[in-house]
Amino acid sequence: SPFMAEGNHGQSPSSSSPSSPSRARPLTLKDMPTSIRWKMWLGVLSSSGDVKQWLSETQTSRQRYADLLKQSEINASRYGGRRSSDPTDDPLRNNPLSADTSTSWGAHWERERWRRVIQQDVERLFPGASFFAREKVRDSVVRVLLTWVEASPSDEMRYKQGLHEIAATLYYVVHADAESRRAKACEMVFVEHDTFALLERLLFDPNGRPLLAHFYTDDHDAVTSAPTQTQPLSPPSPARPPVHASLQAAMDVLRLADSQVYAALTKHSVEPALFALRWLRLLFLREMAFDDALLVWDAIFRHHHEGTQRQGIGLALPVVLVAALVIFVRRDLVVPGMDEVAIIGRLMRMPPLSDARSLISSGESLMCLLDPPPPSSEPPRLLESEFDNNVTAASTSIATTTAVTAETFQFGPHIHIDAEQQI
Repeated sequence: SPFMAEGNHGQSPSSSSPSSPSRARPLTLKDMPTSIRWKMWLGVLSSSGDVKQWLSETQTSRQRYADLLKQSEINASRYGGRRSSDPTDDPLRNNPLSADTSTSWGAHWERERWRRVIQQDVERLFPGASFFAREKVRDSVVRVLLTWVEASPSDEMRYKQGLHEIAATLYYVVHADAESRRAKACEMVFVEHDTFALLERLLFDPNGRPLLAHFYTDDHDAVTSAPTQTQPLSPPSPARPPVHASLQAAMDVLRLADSQVYAALTKHSVEPALFALRWLRLLFLREMAFDDALLVWDAIFRHHHEGTQRQGIGLALPVVLVAALVIFVRRDLVVPGMDEVAIIGRLMRMPPLSDARSLISSGESLMCLLDPPPPSSEPPRLLESEFDNNVTAASTSIATTTAVTAETFQFGPHIHIDAEQQI
């Protein structure tokens, strides 16, 4: 199979042979494979462009996954139908019937429970997509997610439905870069390792602050009373789950950008949690074509790297894109006769986008509304026609002038980008 060499999913990063050096060449972000850009923007790799530092960071992240996977396999093999040979185990407490996850048997059954849940979700990945129908691809995604379950710094974020689509998309991008051979830094043998590194940093930043994880916080009371047309910009309430702050911020932006659409939603008590939770948690994967979603992800990660996030709402660009997407279908929402069911139905089944870059551009123009505007300022108003003008936002272009210069652009003793290759 071209997707994963047999039996190499736990291979250590130090086990490959070295590559020969090559001449230096300047590397722009446009040149970089998507997965390498995302690594840099999410903090897996530093933004310094220092080759030795990237080498160390790549080896460290890959070794971390290899170590976690090895420990998981040791834990799984210790029990599972076999009697413990550890003389310190108290059979009255640590026995196969134990549900106490602090015991070895209890931890074993907990892992198996997570495996069944994840396996069931992964088997339903992207129906009709042949790539995700491949058994080895599914097995790899399951391993990545099971490893995350054990590595998660938060019990609440060990696994939640939707993360299988996030992990699978990251896996697809990493795999595509490895298969294209645009860069020897992207190797098939380390697709799982690199996917895990991206997933970990997408959920939590290097300092442990939640990013995408913010949108997966407990939503038991995220569905609250609908905002009124006179409601001011609202700080998050400490009594509500953090994701509510993101939903409230999206509605605040919508109110300032298009009061007519906002009024249509509030008139019929359409809660943002009914449609926008899925948008935020899956980063719009189900709201547009897959390739368009990848462009949106690229912009989201770039904005995060540029420091445009706002305190208390997680990733910022997705929040304003919620407002932009609602405005995209404003014509369907403000017509007479629309009720709550019809509005929600429209928002849950988006028409095709003519140009994802126009959506990104529109979202970027709304970023200023995340901060309360001065009283005299006129907020930008976006109509759905703006999405049909095929406007290409210069700021969403990946062809930046920032260059990363490397003598060999080497990520490890075995990984190296040929200076003559199209990267």
